[in-house]
Amino acid sequence: MKARILFVALVLIASTVLAADKRNPNLANLDYFAGKWNCTGTDLSSGKPMATTSTANGRWDYANQWLVVDLNQTKPAAMKASAFLGYDAGPKQYVVGYLDSMGGYGTSGSSGWVGDTITYDGDAHMMGMSMKGRDWFKKWGANKFQHVFEVEQKGSWNKMLDETCTKK
Repeated sequence: MKARILFVALVLIASTVLAADKRNPNLANLDYFAGKWNCTGTDLSSGKPMATTSTANGRWDYANQWLVVDLNQTKPAAMKASAFLGYDAGPKQYVVGYLDSMGGYGTSGSSGWVGDTITYDGDAHMMGMSMKGRDWFKKWGANKFQHVFEVEQKGSWNKMLDETCTKK
């Protein structure tokens, strides 16, 4: 009986190690966003600049295939959101799926980092509207980044959010 339990334990450990080996190496390029972050900035979505405050927690989940980033915004209004960052080997692009407590959601893709910046382009859906959306992130060292969210309206890109996040 003890030998059977030991065998099952070894098989489980081996399968876990083998599964970890199947992780796409491109996912390591998202490790930067793992951890806890404090963010402050400006929300421009209403046309009137409003200060923003939020925290974000990025952690690897779903067999280490997705970096899940949970956002808790406290200012200008309480809102929760989650983003799932990953890599799609078919089209060879980084992908994000996003949803929030106000019913908003979106999907976008990126070819990857260009220097210290990664830009995701896709579709954003919020408040009954659909539009082209763009998020870009610029590293400011190992513990700080800028995040800007823009939407395309009438042929031009308009900034909706500009924030700076610092690692806790």
